[in-house]
Amino acid sequence: MIVPVIQARYNSSRFPGKVLEDFGGRALIGWTFAVARKAFPAYPPVVAIPVGDIRLKRWCDALNWRVVEGPEDDVLSRFVRVIDELAPADTDIVVRLTADDPLKIPLLVWLAARLVELGAPYADTNHGNLTGFGAEAFTVTVLREADRMDTSANDREHVTVGMRRRHPAPGLRASIDSASDIAWLEQLMVGAPA
Repeated sequence: MIVPVIQARYNSSRFPGKVLEDFGGRALIGWTFAVARKAFPAYPPVVAIPVGDIRLKRWCDALNWRVVEGPEDDVLSRFVRVIDELAPADTDIVVRLTADDPLKIPLLVWLAARLVELGAPYADTNHGNLTGFGAEAFTVTVLREADRMDTSANDREHVTVGMRRRHPAPGLRASIDSASDIAWLEQLMVGAPA
C-alpha cells in the first residue's frame, strides 16, 4: 500500500491562505492533489490538516477529499494519525507531499515511493537544487520511529528532519554509461506512471 499524504494548513505564518490561492486556475493544493492522483492512481491522497482549520476542511470536504486532523505545529503527529486511521502494514510506504508546491512532477513523486519499495527506508526527490518538484517517501516503520525519537519542535513540524539524519536518502542517477545502468533503470521504472 502507498499512502500519499498532503500536509496543509490555511494559517501559514508567511502567507496565510496560500494553499487555497489560485495558481493557473486551480488552488495550490489542487495541483498537489492532482499530481498525487497521477503518480498513484490506485491510492487516494489524504489531506492532513490542523484541528479546527475549518476553511480548509470545508474546501476539502466539498471535493470529497479524505481529511485527517491533528495538531497544527506537530505535523509529524498528523502523519501518525493518518497511519493510525488507515492501518497499513509496517512495510507500506508513506509519501509526504506539501500543498504549496504547484509544479510537482508526477514521475519524481512516484520515484520517491519506488526507491523505498526497492529497499530504501527513506527517499527524497524534493530537495537539493530542484526544491518543490518531487516528494519524500518512507516506510510506516520509519514514520513510527520518528514519532518515538524526534521530540524537538522543529523535527515535529518538519516531519522528516530526523529521518534524514538517521536514513540518508539514496542518490538517484539516470545516466547510461553501461549495460548495468540500463538494467538498473529498467528495474527502477517498473510501474512508472505514464
